[in-house]
Amino acid sequence: MNRGAGRGDELLVTAHLENGRELLLVVDTGASYTLFDSSLAPLLGKPLGTARSGSCYGKTTITLYKAPKLYLGDTLLEIGDRITTSTQIQLLSNDLSRMTHTNRPVMGVLGMPCLKHYCVQLDFAAGKVRFLNPNPSNKDDWGKAFSLTAINGGSPSIRENLAGVKGRGTLIDTGCNFDGFLTPKLYRQWTNHVASPAPGQTRSPNGTLGGDDYPHLTLHGDGTFSGVGLSFLSRHLVTFDFPNRTIYLKRTSVGPLVDEEGEAAVKFLEDLRDRGQLPGWTKLDKGQITGFAYPTSGILEGYKSGDSAIYLYAVARTSKDGPWKLQRAWRTDRSDHLIEEFPAP
Repeated sequence: MNRGAGRGDELLVTAHLENGRELLLVVDTGASYTLFDSSLAPLLGKPLGTARSGSCYGKTTITLYKAPKLYLGDTLLEIGDRITTSTQIQLLSNDLSRMTHTNRPVMGVLGMPCLKHYCVQLDFAAGKVRFLNPNPSNKDDWGKAFSLTAINGGSPSIRENLAGVKGRGTLIDTGCNFDGFLTPKLYRQWTNHVASPAPGQTRSPNGTLGGDDYPHLTLHGDGTFSGVGLSFLSRHLVTFDFPNRTIYLKRTSVGPLVDEEGEAAVKFLEDLRDRGQLPGWTKLDKGQITGFAYPTSGILEGYKSGDSAIYLYAVARTSKDGPWKLQRAWRTDRSDHLIEEFPAP
């Protein structure tokens, strides 16, 4: 597993074609297809047709091809009969490179046509992706079981949601690199601090799932449906038992995962806060600062007690061992709409 998975990065694996060409792929349970970058078209044979498709980058035309042989190590993966290509993979690759300050050429998305055949365990604590026997003699160590639906027709979902509202299901989306998202109606309910939550429900920034409470979630409020993403999943040992239509979650962390860079950046902002120098905060404000940072940059989030806004801080340093500096500070609502840009530090 790549080091940044669950810490703001996507979950990435390196597969290869029959000719040995290596492909860095995003593992995405929210994708109902397996998608390659359009630059790979000369390796895929004659096109089978085209179709219109949409993503966070907008509408585009995708091209269909007969699925090539794709290997993970020495294992030939089952990826279905067809794959598609898109020019939008380049946009995804560019965004990830900017966000992580790396130059990794992402070449595609490994979606549900492949993943549905396997029992896949994500061990974020150990940094491992494991392919397991879906029918061992004992699954007790896998954690709490949630039934999955809509696997064959698309992406997997469970019957619960992070707001604790009954009757509203949730997509399990490993291609989402933050905690998750809610429908606008559910989001308004989750962020309504005037009305007390009903039994079993919760209010921002906290969530609930399967009877467990989760502090300091970052949820967006513009989904056509609700979903949980990789950052939330990384608080667990996650086992996708797709053949038996079940996901298992074993809690391993109370809050979001952080690494050494993230901890150092958080401490830098906490020190500013304690000295009364953090934009948007006073020494008396209570709350938490969290987030991830790569070796030389990152964007961290602050949550004040009794305040539904998200306080965002861009930090950077000139080298891995250099001191952090605050580059930008602003606050948004939970739907990412800008409320205030603080004066430049």
